[in-house]
Amino acid sequence: MTREDAGTNATAVFGAFDEAHPLFKGVFQKPQAQDGNRANHIIAESPKIHTYMRIADDPSLQTIIRLVNGAPFLAQKNVGQGIALLCAVPPTTAWSDLPYKTIFLPLVTRSILYTGAQDALGSSEPAEEPFDMTIRKRQNLSDVVIVRAPNGTETKLQPRVQPDAAILSIGAQKQCGVYSILSSDGVPVASFAINPEPKESDLSVIPDSEIESILSGSMNAGNAKNRIHFLDTGGNISESILQARFGVELWKYCVIAAIICALLEMIVAHTYKNEIVED
Repeated sequence: MTREDAGTNATAVFGAFDEAHPLFKGVFQKPQAQDGNRANHIIAESPKIHTYMRIADDPSLQTIIRLVNGAPFLAQKNVGQGIALLCAVPPTTAWSDLPYKTIFLPLVTRSILYTGAQDALGSSEPAEEPFDMTIRKRQNLSDVVIVRAPNGTETKLQPRVQPDAAILSIGAQKQCGVYSILSSDGVPVASFAINPEPKESDLSVIPDSEIESILSGSMNAGNAKNRIHFLDTGGNISESILQARFGVELWKYCVIAAIICALLEMIVAHTYKNEIVED
């Protein structure tokens, strides 16, 4: 490694990065660039570097982030059964403004997790969605690995082995819980968790119009509104269900109408009787 200056009145910035690297898994997915390209967003968050340590290109190094001039900014090297990350600048403002950038904190925390004891980084996925899982090659992986579900069922999968890791394509899983990944001889290699869909925990109230729109898709559009009833808070659910099933009870209104008719009949009869007496 040799120290280099970007040049007089010049700064170096990010030029490219390995988007498939597990260090960036689940990072910067929401605040993306306007064109939806996550790579452009990471490059846009590049610090201004005026001095850096040039990391010599070596076949044993995997470059994660490169500068615009092609020099490695962040590289990975396997050391024994562990991993070392080499960064071209220190975490200070002496050589760059990296500590002031929003990429600094996630880059540091994810690097600590990635080089730590966990074999799989960011291994928490929603249910019923397929995903790719990267397993660092701490030991020789066989051509076939076993995925053991929380209920004990096992599935054999073939990983895509790379020089420093293996990528395992996991299909959509319906059962939530912790899954174990074992080598062909039963040795635990990694694990991941399947969590319920976050939308299922959304307790916000859906507008009545949206509910009608959703339910109308499975009903006759002409009768949808007549068949959908909304209850007020604190209303009698049993009474509302009976009313929706049998309709509104009219006997009360019939009794009132009969009483009114009887009163009118009495008034008419009394008036007619008075007219006869006068004649």
